[in-house]
Amino acid sequence: MLKHKLPGLVLGLLSLTFDISAKDNHQDMQASLQALAGSASIPGLSFGYIDKGEPAQLTVVGLADTENGVAVDQDTIFQAASLSKPVLAFIVLKLVERGEFSLDQPLYEILQNPRIENKEWAKLITPKHVLAHQTGFPNWSNGNLKFFFQPGSDFNYSGEGYVYLQNVLEKVTGLSLQALAEREVFKPLGMQNSYFTWSEQDELKLAQGHDRAGNQVTRGIPEPNAASSLHTTAEDYLKFVSAWFDDEQLHPGSRQKAFEPISTKDQGEPTTTMEWGLGWGVLAEGDSKSVWHWGDNGVFRALVIVQPDTERAFVYFTNSQNGLAIAKQVTEKIFPGNQSISNWLGYGQADSPLWQAEQKGYVMESQGKYLEAQQFFEEVLEEYPDNQRLVSKVEWLNPLINPPENVISLTPEVLEKVVGQYGERRLFLEDGELKYQRNQGAVSVLTPFYDNVFKVGESFDFRLEVVFDDNGDAIKLVGHYEGGFSDESERTAN
Repeated sequence: MLKHKLPGLVLGLLSLTFDISAKDNHQDMQASLQALAGSASIPGLSFGYIDKGEPAQLTVVGLADTENGVAVDQDTIFQAASLSKPVLAFIVLKLVERGEFSLDQPLYEILQNPRIENKEWAKLITPKHVLAHQTGFPNWSNGNLKFFFQPGSDFNYSGEGYVYLQNVLEKVTGLSLQALAEREVFKPLGMQNSYFTWSEQDELKLAQGHDRAGNQVTRGIPEPNAASSLHTTAEDYLKFVSAWFDDEQLHPGSRQKAFEPISTKDQGEPTTTMEWGLGWGVLAEGDSKSVWHWGDNGVFRALVIVQPDTERAFVYFTNSQNGLAIAKQVTEKIFPGNQSISNWLGYGQADSPLWQAEQKGYVMESQGKYLEAQQFFEEVLEEYPDNQRLVSKVEWLNPLINPPENVISLTPEVLEKVVGQYGERRLFLEDGELKYQRNQGAVSVLTPFYDNVFKVGESFDFRLEVVFDDNGDAIKLVGHYEGGFSDESERTAN
């Protein structure tokens, strides 16, 4: 089995034992985090720690931009991903305190969401349901919103619910999400490097994302999204965390409401029970409680854990798809024994030889060594034969190892049929090339791959399929992801 094939790797991983604690000096902290980031092939990391009444400890390591050799500093702005969600909860609670909003008023009475299919259940959704992930919505959907359960009866993590609540707040206040966040959070707390979105005229010091193999990925200016588009620094986010314990910023009763368990979800390996409050995960173990959140925007990943009783907290941001592969190790060094959060999340950890073998597979793939990559993934699959993500990965590589004979030909007639708008996706011609863009994101060249499937830029984990009707007209796009997931976009305009 694989654990017998990699003895040197196991010994190397066992040597990665560090002492990260509140009393570490800056140099020791930086060396520890540098070693952890290196073990997981994370290009850049920004870390912050606070202890009640003590100055924040801030540590940065690595590169924000590997292509240009730009180092991370304390002003480097990272995507916070789902660490956006506690910010929306904070805004809601401040509006509730002033009597401008209610946690229990159905959102339907303020703004109807036309994407929701079950109109009767739509009338039940409240802000409390959204913040505690009890809407019944999927996390994300490109089409209509279907319910997994009646609102308020169960837990299902959903970004869609947060966007719906965002739209309601924008109608209630007459402000955009960015303007609302500036008024309620960023300016009062002195968060000078925090944004949900910005204009092209703003020159921000942004970290650049990197995929599993370390390839740099450029993202455009995001659409404002209360569930995922926050960009910030460790220093700014710790100011936000501290505000939860500042009675001048938020009443103690509001904090208590946010940190009280509302919904529950069992998952992970070993199976772990996690509760959810208003915008925060809530973990109660013995006499201690932690509130927390993770962030995953693909090539940006982050984690924040707070102990309300002691007002100790840490947050770290990474510009890597591997960013949560050190979550267990970092948590153990700051809050020893608190591993339930990492278990519940279920991300593979870099101190595992199996994770390292899988990482080698991604590196081989990025180098075009597809057969070698598949062999690494198959070795890991020997240990985890029921892991559907690995099964999908092995299958994903098959067309690269044995190229198919059927490849779409981009004749002028075909190009004329495929160019157009497909919901938030569009295909267009530029400089004689067929190109793809989703929302206002990066523009990628499409290269014929097999059948009606295209490679998208230099992406290794995403492919795009064009679906034609019987008349040969393009009617929708299907995005295929290496994990086996796919999403569709119907054609909306030529």
